[in-house]
Amino acid sequence: MDTKYLTYILEIAKQRSITKAANNLYVSQSSLSQYLSKLETEMGTPLFTRTKNELIPTPAGQLYIEAAKSVIQIQKQLYQNVSSLSQTGQIQVGISSQWGIDVMTDILPAFKQKFPHITIKIHESKYNQQVQLLSSGKLDMAVMAVSDLAEFPYTYEFLRKEEILFAIPDSHHFHISHPDAKEISIPDLIRIFKQESFILSAEGSTLRQSTDAIFRSHYFKPISVCEVNSNLAAQRLVSKDVGIAFIPVSYKNSEPGIVYLSLSPRLYRDNVIAFRKGLNITETEEYMIHSIKQHPLFQ
Repeated sequence: MDTKYLTYILEIAKQRSITKAANNLYVSQSSLSQYLSKLETEMGTPLFTRTKNELIPTPAGQLYIEAAKSVIQIQKQLYQNVSSLSQTGQIQVGISSQWGIDVMTDILPAFKQKFPHITIKIHESKYNQQVQLLSSGKLDMAVMAVSDLAEFPYTYEFLRKEEILFAIPDSHHFHISHPDAKEISIPDLIRIFKQESFILSAEGSTLRQSTDAIFRSHYFKPISVCEVNSNLAAQRLVSKDVGIAFIPVSYKNSEPGIVYLSLSPRLYRDNVIAFRKGLNITETEEYMIHSIKQHPLFQ
């Protein structure tokens, strides 16, 4: 089932430009323009309104775009169903956190024994990139952390609430003067540590979204010594007395020389398995979902 030319129209609609669409599709601009003109002639109506700077879908064009999306989704589902019959094919899985990598590492041996001809393609990236991949249909599911489920646009299976801790070096004067402290309120944290150097998670991560929300609600702008993509890197920097950081509880014991404090009130992010829109779950995907949910981390 060749849907190549349908993707041409969808890319034009997405980019609103023949030039940009041609670059993304690795075809010449003239070939793409000729194809669109030929299609519009066959349809007997323009599919796009040509303005000075962009192409805007006409009502007929919008109908064609919706139909093209449906055909491509039908094709993908057909291939999935055929693969399920023969237990061959692939599952595209996104992972946004180290705990997700650990879980997949634990469950894959049993999965491969049961489904030896299924290929698992793992895409590791941060939250905002996972959302984009789900939106484009390039992921079937994503094992990820979410800061606000109320605003999350995808169906999901809930796994657990993961606490976010405040991490300081064990040589810090606060720990020396409060060796038995197990938690700290947000106002106290800001008052005591307002002149300290913060190691922040990269923008777009769920951890950054959660901590930025706290800072905004208290009208506080932290002094940032650096921003990192890795919680392991943040831990290492805290242990070397470079700064202080917020660290998910999953990482708590992986680096010495750090004291972890709970926030009061507690701060959490949600761990979920998220699914792309329109996914009809196959037997192999159902087995994977069940295996993830039964992992000891979520019991």
